[in-house]
Amino acid sequence: MIRNSFRNKLIVFLLAATIMPISTSIVITYYFTKQAVSNETIQSNSNLIYQGKTNIMNYLKAIEQNSLNVYNDNTLYTIIENGDTDYLSYNETVRGLQTIVNSVKEIKQIYLYIAKNNRSILISQGNPNRNDGPGPKYQPEMDNAELKLQPTHWNHDYKVGSLFYLPQTTVVTMHRTLLNSLSQKRLGILSIDFSIEVIKSICQQLYTLGQDELYILDNDGAIIYGPNPEQWGQVLHEPWVDHLLSMPDSSGSFEWTSKPFTGIHIYDRMSTPYMEWTLVKRIPYEHLYKNARDLTKINALIFILFMVIVISATLYISFKFTTPIKNLMGYISKIQSGNMQVDIQVTSNDEIGILARRFRMMMQTINNLIEREYKLDIANKTNQLKAFRRKLIPISCIMVYSPSGR
Repeated sequence: MIRNSFRNKLIVFLLAATIMPISTSIVITYYFTKQAVSNETIQSNSNLIYQGKTNIMNYLKAIEQNSLNVYNDNTLYTIIENGDTDYLSYNETVRGLQTIVNSVKEIKQIYLYIAKNNRSILISQGNPNRNDGPGPKYQPEMDNAELKLQPTHWNHDYKVGSLFYLPQTTVVTMHRTLLNSLSQKRLGILSIDFSIEVIKSICQQLYTLGQDELYILDNDGAIIYGPNPEQWGQVLHEPWVDHLLSMPDSSGSFEWTSKPFTGIHIYDRMSTPYMEWTLVKRIPYEHLYKNARDLTKINALIFILFMVIVISATLYISFKFTTPIKNLMGYISKIQSGNMQVDIQVTSNDEIGILARRFRMMMQTINNLIEREYKLDIANKTNQLKAFRRKLIPISCIMVYSPSGR
């Protein structure tokens, strides 16, 4: 039907000439916007995560500097070095530890183990408790490190016991091995439990709850902070975590496409001599490309509106241009059937109208020629008939006046 119809060809051509450029433009705009949104999101979130990382590291630096007050307090250092021997030294130890606790409001409790006389002291909620028994005291695994961060966990009494109620709360613990400044002899352990609320408040400014996810993971995959508080302190066994921890760069991004999460990960590592944490933000494609999809929907609605206009205009133009041709073909069909007196109606002044008028003039000329030829033929036959009649009259006379008298 298209091959044998000029009207259909015109409709298809006009629709293709309008639909294809607009459709191509929408597709290109969508993918360009999608890529631009992705690049902008990665850049802006990388800067945001870097700022969050800086704030967290500054906070941890403050805790670290606070733990060094053991060395700055000569009285407390001397007691740790020589042992807690009497009531007076115990009071001085409590005073020194409370000074450390009160210097940072997020510190929940502080624990000191003195190796010299195998004693330990815990100050929790401002209340001192001590363990003077001969049994082993709590000593964290330090792996020969001077300073170590223990991931998020529930607070405990460090085997000291407490006369007061110790409310359960999630904390991060900074353990410091106390050493003699000259001989590097191990003097004891200082453990500071501080609330995760500051880290939590910093992290909450880095993502949108319900849309994105934010994690802080250590180098073993344990969750320091995450969207689910029940998972804090647990190792997150996910394929994307293994991929993240294997990334060689200190910061960057990567895409992840697997159920139940499909999106982009933006990460930045927090590296110090005593910790290897990774701050990672997970942005699903659903929210990442929301603006691009909304823009595409608007373009699609505009496209549909214009398509209605384009199709209507295309049909109108096609029928407007081809109707005179169709009429002219109808006139030709009537002429072919023998009707030479077809009244060719012409209303347009365009090329088709000119063609129709020329065709009408041609048909008038043909009809005139036919009429002229027909008249000439009739006149010729009339003359022939007259001549024939003239020849018949003498013959008749001869037959009337014959010698026989007949």
